[in-house]
Amino acid sequence: DIDNKRIIAGYAAVFEKLSVPMWGFKEKIQKGAFAKSLKQNNVKALWNHNSDLVLGSKGSATLMLEEDDKGLRFELVLPDTQAGKDAYTLVKRGDVNQMSFGFRVIGQIWDESDPKNIIRTLTEVDLQEISLTPFPAYKQTSAKTRSIQDEYNEYKHTNDEQDTLKRRNDLDIKIKILDLEL
Repeated sequence: DIDNKRIIAGYAAVFEKLSVPMWGFKEKIQKGAFAKSLKQNNVKALWNHNSDLVLGSKGSATLMLEEDDKGLRFELVLPDTQAGKDAYTLVKRGDVNQMSFGFRVIGQIWDESDPKNIIRTLTEVDLQEISLTPFPAYKQTSAKTRSIQDEYNEYKHTNDEQDTLKRRNDLDIKIKILDLEL
């Protein structure tokens, strides 16, 4: 039953927002930093950066990723495993509601004009994974439980005809993907 699929959605990263202090600097992400990775990499979804707890992957279409104006948006269809069930429960309860990401730096810009406020801007990264985590470097990230029914209700009430068509097409694709899994 498609309606029973466990889905988590939100933002694994946000653009132009400062991270918490890390190793003597703060970090921010430039829009477009993930673009190349999203085209080339089979990005994984993990629990707290633990590669033993894989929750989905781009290659299997259980992890959908896209850059929008806000950041790196994701939708994750969780597996019917204990890790998937635990992740869903912890996010639904609000115990874990933020994200992190694992990457290798390709391009960066350092602003050291104020030695007490050094900022690194990531201009391009080799994205390997996104992770549900209780302790994110970027507090502006988000993770919430969703269902196909939630998405249907959301697009059903919009007044923007083009947005409605796009959401309906996206939903049709998701339903087809989920049908293949059943």
